[in-house]
Amino acid sequence: VAFLISATVLPGFVQATSQLETESEKVMFSDGKDEVVELEKGLEEYEHLNDYVDQFLEEMSIADVNFEELTEAEAEEFFEEVVSDEQYYSLENEINRSINEMDRADYVTEEPTFSTRALPIAFAAIGVVALRIAVTQGTKAATAYLKKATKKYTTQYKITFPSSKQLILIQDKKSKKRLFSLDNHSVKLVHKTTGKGYPKAFSAWHFHKSPDMTQHYLMCSSIPKNYKVQKGKCYF
Repeated sequence: VAFLISATVLPGFVQATSQLETESEKVMFSDGKDEVVELEKGLEEYEHLNDYVDQFLEEMSIADVNFEELTEAEAEEFFEEVVSDEQYYSLENEINRSINEMDRADYVTEEPTFSTRALPIAFAAIGVVALRIAVTQGTKAATAYLKKATKKYTTQYKITFPSSKQLILIQDKKSKKRLFSLDNHSVKLVHKTTGKGYPKAFSAWHFHKSPDMTQHYLMCSSIPKNYKVQKGKCYF
């Protein structure tokens, strides 16, 4: 597959990631009440990462490719170049940074239901990008991306690509415990104000990650207005 990458990819993204780095540093070197203030300011910037993900996918010409016309090998070759590009690493690192900060803001104290080694934070960034691709380009493209984005972890984890409703399943090789998956099934929503459940069935692409696999992580844009995920969150 012919695939040319511009030398001027994502100028806005580079500038924005620099700004995010500044916000992150402010959080790291402050404490007490000041830390909360700086963290909240940083999270305002993180909300815009959704735009940078979309911009990256556009610059990589993903929207211009009809993946249904490509063979599996051609689709994987396309994403081999995408995940090898230095701008991809910049995007992944910034998503990882923002996820770390948002998770810190939640002050989660619950213990995991089982003991397992820590899952790389990169899996959450991979999940965020995969969700965007699944929604905009379909499951074939998202699966091809996931195969390339997770290839360096195949010796550490059992990684499979089960079906069109579960694009990837990552398990601990010894215990077989599920550590990460990207799925499309029903998700329970509740009203932000009243707490009442969404009045009809709701399904959307989302991912699960260790240590608490009961949590659902969705794109914010996929959730109906005034509702939130009962167990989980939307990252962007």
